[in-house]
Parts: sequence; C-alpha cells; structure tokens
Amino acid sequence: MKRLLLLLLLVLVPTAASAGMIDRDVLVTSDGTVYSIVSEPIGDGGAGTMSSELALTVQRGASITRVVVPETLNSGINWRPALAYDADSKTLLLVWLRMPNAMSSEILVASYQNGKWEPAVSIDAQPYLVRYNLSVGITRRVSRLQPDGNFADGPALLLHAAWWEQSGEGESARYALLNVEKGAIRSIELHDLRDFINAPQATAVPDPKADRELIRHVAVLDGPEPDSIDVLFADPKTSTFHRVTLKPIADARVRIPVGSRPDGPGEPMVRFAAANSLPTHWTGRTSTIASRDGKTIVFCNTLSDRVSYLSYNSTQHWTNLKEISLSDTVTADVAISALARMIATQ
Repeated sequence: MKRLLLLLLLVLVPTAASAGMIDRDVLVTSDGTVYSIVSEPIGDGGAGTMSSELALTVQRGASITRVVVPETLNSGINWRPALAYDADSKTLLLVWLRMPNAMSSEILVASYQNGKWEPAVSIDAQPYLVRYNLSVGITRRVSRLQPDGNFADGPALLLHAAWWEQSGEGESARYALLNVEKGAIRSIELHDLRDFINAPQATAVPDPKADRELIRHVAVLDGPEPDSIDVLFADPKTSTFHRVTLKPIADARVRIPVGSRPDGPGEPMVRFAAANSLPTHWTGRTSTIASRDGKTIVFCNTLSDRVSYLSYNSTQHWTNLKEISLSDTVTADVAISALARMIATQ
C-alpha cells in the first residue's frame, strides 16, 4: 500500500505545476480589499522531495502586505489553497491541502484576522490517504431548532469543503461541514458523500472505459437556498455523477441530519448519466462551472497548453470534448473566465 501511495503522490501532486497554471485563489471583499493566496516552491525539501509554501498578499488601495502562512514554512507540499471571508468578524478563512511527506496527507484550515494568522486546524489527517481536487464553499444561514420544537432560519457562518480521497483500500468523494464563530472553528463533521445518495448495495466493478480522473471530479456549488449548498461528485462504483443539495441544521450542534437523502423532502438531487466511454484523458487541474439555473455543468481540465472542457446539460446530456488553446494573452484564468461568461448567457 505504501508503494501505491508514493506512486499516487508522484502522479497527482505535480498536476498543478505541470499544468503551467499558478496554484492560487483570489478573493475581493465588499470594501474593496483584495486577498490573493499562492503556492510557491521553496526549493529542494531534501532527498529530491518537493516543497512549497503559501503566501498571502493583502491589497487595500495602494497598500500591499505579504505574509506567509506559518504552518507552510516547514518542508512539505502545500497546494490547492481556497479562500472564504466572514465580513461580520472581518476574518479571512483559508483551506488547503498539505503533504508533509510521501506517506501523509491532510486538509488544513486557518484564519487571518487583524494582520495575524491563528493556528491552523486539521479537518482530516487520517494517515495513508491521498487527498486532492479540493473545493470550498460558504453559507451564512442555518435552520435552528426553536423552543417550540420547530426550525427557523438564523445567521451562521458555515464552511463546506469537498475533495477526492484515495488509498490502497479504495476511493471516494468526501465532505466536511465546519461551524465558524468569530473566525474560530467550533466543530467539524465529516461524511463520505455516498452517504447522501442511494448507492448500490452490491459491489460494482468500475467500467474500465470510464476516464478515472474525470470521475474524481468534485465541486462545491451554490445551493437553491441561502442555507444550503450543492455538491457535485461521482460514485466510483458506477461512474455516475450526482449533484446533491445539503442543508445543515442546528439543534444540539450544527450538522447534516442523519439519514438525509437526496430523494427526501427538501433534498433535490440530479443524477447524471454514467461518464463511461467519454473521449477524455483528464490529467490536469480540475475545475467546475455551473449555470445560474443549475441545468448545465462544465467540467474543465487545465494543462500547460490548453483547457479541455465538456459539459453536461439536463436535456442534451454529455457534449463532445472541446479545447481552448492557451497563449500569452489567453491564459488559463482567462479561458476559465470566458467559459463562465459563456454559460451565463445560456
């Protein structure tokens, strides 16, 4: 199993670098502050290993501040950073993937407030697992239990993270729900995303014609209501994509109700046709774009010279694979932005 995980590390982690795409995230707040986080190589980590740190740039007008995330200063690979912001407490939230060595992998979250980083918290650090394709979202409302036994919407800052997880024992899409209060993580709830679908009981053999990297696509998308999010992922046993709406509640704690299913009340779900035999070779960095009405999903794959994409439409099903060639003027970020504008007009 250790040999398998080392192979996965060598294949999966360099994806962002080989794609020729800057591994970063950018966020603009309502007051015009620009936060930019980027993964930067810091030389040889010893014995030929890779190493990188995360550097945050804060721009307010002409003032620019740069600060490195403390937990990324040690040797290890720190990549796929994702930002979220809590305007009430003026706190920046950062989620990222960290691999301190070839046999370990974890997801960390840290907060930045008043020019200072708070110590990072591990969302999931179970050993001998490779985690990648991290996606993050945020909601600001939750359904709270009232004294009369009913539920009513109220303010809450919830951070949602989804990713793909792989080990020598198997693979699946995973999800974490984090309750954030005044910039601090109060609770973390973990799920296998198959908990929210009616997965086949019998063990199925994955279709060898299905592109395995496409199947490992995971994305957190806007939900139908302010107190919910949608998560897009595939069941590796069937090569079938699912879009599930998750609506947390707050009673004794903030959680996803036990036994919640997409076919239950208030839990709509879209089951995509199986992604078998699609003419793809998904080896670059993945990203996902959804139309406003939720009926079209664009799956993107960024390499050094092109962005490949295909879409799934509720009426047209899968489209043919298409490509945008990259250049000095048409960068990967420009191409992704153009695709977002394209489906916004559909």
